[in-house]
Amino acid sequence: MEIKTQPPYIAKIWMEQFLELIQRVKLSKVDNGVVAQYNLTAPGNESKLVSALKFLEIVGDDGIVKDERIRELRMEGDVSIKALQNITEVAYNDLFLKIDIEKAEISDLRNYFIGDYGYSGSRVGAATTFFLYLCEKAHIVVSESLKNLKKRKSKRNSDERPRKKKQEKIIEQKKSVSGGILIKCNINESFEPKTKEELDVILSGNVFQALRLLLPEQKKETHIQMDPTISNGSGSS
Repeated sequence: MEIKTQPPYIAKIWMEQFLELIQRVKLSKVDNGVVAQYNLTAPGNESKLVSALKFLEIVGDDGIVKDERIRELRMEGDVSIKALQNITEVAYNDLFLKIDIEKAEISDLRNYFIGDYGYSGSRVGAATTFFLYLCEKAHIVVSESLKNLKKRKSKRNSDERPRKKKQEKIIEQKKSVSGGILIKCNINESFEPKTKEELDVILSGNVFQALRLLLPEQKKETHIQMDPTISNGSGSS
């Protein structure tokens, strides 16, 4: 008798990479070693993908691949979609019995994972996102509310990417006009001038001073390093 694992709360890209892998490679077993060998997850997370595949009953408790499942998933078009639909509906049978996902709100899914599995924090969101990913890929109909959630996430991600590119462009531009001053930066935050003083500093071309002014106090030392061979804005010849 197989032991039922808990619903996955993994990154959907890991599942995407597994589905792509089985199109190219015939696997007989999936364990932590195989996941690491093909770089399917971030290091240290191999067991999470293995557990997800066991929950979906694509592999057994011993990691042995279920040939009939893999064979269908490797097919093209409706056959593959129908196979993933069946896998999802069987694995999440309890969820489908308790929640009408064609009418559900996002809170219904979140409360399910909290109440039935004791998930909390980021696990709740990750489990919800992964389930909705499977529904979308398997063409399972969900409510407009759940569809809108996916649209909002997609829009938020697309809005953030241009901001990051713009930020990187500004840093490069200021490096070039700073007369050869070398500044090593590792910036993970977005920022923009909020006062005339901050704007003037940025436009002056002094990147080091701009970063000192704009970055939060506690992050200045970890994000900014002046080249030790440079002082007062001029390099040694």
